Amino acid sequence: MSNTFNERIEISGFRPEAVEAIVDVLLMAIIRAHPKQNASKNSDRGRLVVAKTALFDIGRSKGPRKHDDVPELMYMAETYISERGEPEFGSDYTLHWPNKEDKSYSSETQLARKAMAARIKANPEHKYHDEEKKVRNLQQKFHKNIEDWLKITYNQGSLSTNVFQMKLCELEELFAPLGIKIDATANPFRTPNYPI
Repeated sequence: MSNTFNERIEISGFRPEAVEAIVDVLLMAIIRAHPKQNASKNSDRGRLVVAKTALFDIGRSKGPRKHDDVPELMYMAETYISERGEPEFGSDYTLHWPNKEDKSYSSETQLARKAMAARIKANPEHKYHDEEKKVRNLQQKFHKNIEDWLKITYNQGSLSTNVFQMKLCELEELFAPLGIKIDATANPFRTPNYPI
């Protein structure tokens, strides 16, 4: 991401990883709703990179894609919430559980292992290059942005419907009069590429 994009996010009070994940979801929903006419052109992921570069000067990064672990992080947040039960909200919509006894909940490392196992179960062909390194990476990313992941994942109705889907449905209604289609029918991270 460009420094200007990061600086704008930091000023707004949001963490860059969470904001970029939301931008990816919105743009991918628009891209999927407008299928490419020429099969030889960019894939949907390639079109996402082109859109982010054009809009925010966020180009393709080297190495693995940053948001390949969003499904695992969301799974970790869902498990975290489901173990603790119904939360209360703080003034900034943070989730907390003030009246819960200290039970032996899954640690962040255990949550990472469960999320990785769920992804492999959903897609047996998925492989992790270095499982222990991935566990540490997921644990650190989750810990660093735990409040954001809990807010992104939590929904009063059901954890299977999250804030991404709600916002996409709202945007679908908002953009319809402009002729801009949005594919808000499915969870954007539970596709063949992101099965958990």
